[in-house]
Amino acid sequence: MHTQISTQREEPHIITFSSDCFPIRRAIGITPLGYKKVFTNGEIIVIPDKDVADKVILAFELAARGKSFRKILKTLDAEGLRSSRGNVLSLSSLHNMLTNPFYIGLVRSNKEIYDEQHEPLISKSLFKRVQKKLKQNFRKNQ
Repeated sequence: MHTQISTQREEPHIITFSSDCFPIRRAIGITPLGYKKVFTNGEIIVIPDKDVADKVILAFELAARGKSFRKILKTLDAEGLRSSRGNVLSLSSLHNMLTNPFYIGLVRSNKEIYDEQHEPLISKSLFKRVQKKLKQNFRKNQ
């Protein structure tokens, strides 16, 4: 008995932004943790998810203070932060979150970064401090 495997893939979810800055006016992918999609005025827009946003901000603040990923993950787990699938965050998902410019109001698409009009969760200065710490830790571990 042979099992037939489907080669069809699900269509990616498309998010339409309310900005003229983003050339294709949409991004394909999952809404970053700390945001949610809402339908308004005929468009799907992205707004902060107040239930999760404070925990995401905490992750950035801890990273800026030089806390290890494991300590940050332990704190976020204690705070009840979970992935969109309900799982505890992994090291890679934390790294992806801390390096995602979406949290400062920018959108990365095809290795390009575009200025958007969604509400940033963190300041650019906090984001820059986190990136500096991540680079320092990377160099230290080489």
